[in-house]
Amino acid sequence: MKKYSRLLGVLLTLFTVSVYTQRVKTSEVKQIDSLAKAIERGTNRRKEPDLVFADTGEFDENKPHWQRFGSTKELDKSRETKESYSIAYTWRSKGKLTASDFSFFSPSGDWTQYVEHYFRADGSTALVKAELRTFMDDCVIKQKYYLDKRGKRFRSTVNYFDLNTNKPKHRCLGADALKFDFYKSVRKLPFAQLLKQK
Repeated sequence: MKKYSRLLGVLLTLFTVSVYTQRVKTSEVKQIDSLAKAIERGTNRRKEPDLVFADTGEFDENKPHWQRFGSTKELDKSRETKESYSIAYTWRSKGKLTASDFSFFSPSGDWTQYVEHYFRADGSTALVKAELRTFMDDCVIKQKYYLDKRGKRFRSTVNYFDLNTNKPKHRCLGADALKFDFYKSVRKLPFAQLLKQK
C-alpha cells in the first residue's frame, strides 16, 4: 500500500509540473506572438528596410560572401550583373535589430525559401517563421519555431499547402524539406560583422 501511495504521489507531482510547464510555455508563446505582431506593424509602415544584405559568393561553391548594400535599389542594380541567391532585409527600432527576413532561391528558380527572424530587445531570437515554396509536388511548407532566450526551441508548428490553390493539403515532400537554416541571435547572423559599418 505504501509503494502504491508513493507511486501515486510521484505521478501526481509529475502531472502538476507538466501542467505548470505547459502554462508557462503557453504564456511565453503569447508573449512572442505579441512581440512579432508589434515588430510587423513597425516594418509594414516602412517602404524600405533599414539594412540590406546579400551573399554575393558563387551559389555552388559554399563560400558565402555577405555584402551590405545602401538600399534595395543598389542591390537590384548589383543583381543586374551578378545574381545573389541569398538576400536579407533587416529592420531596426530604437537602434536595435528587430527583424531580419531572408530569401533563398536557386538558379533554376524551382524553389524559394523565406526565413523571418524576430528578435527580442536583448538580441536573442524569439520567433522564426519559414516558408518553402516549390514546384516539386506543388508544395508550400510553413513552419514556426519558438525559441527561449538561450536559443532552445520549445515549440514548433508545421503546415502544408497547395502551391496553386493555397489550400491546406496532406504532407508533401520528405523530411529533408523541413530543414532550414536559422540564427539564434543577432550576433549569430552571417553578416553580423557588417552591422557595425556606418
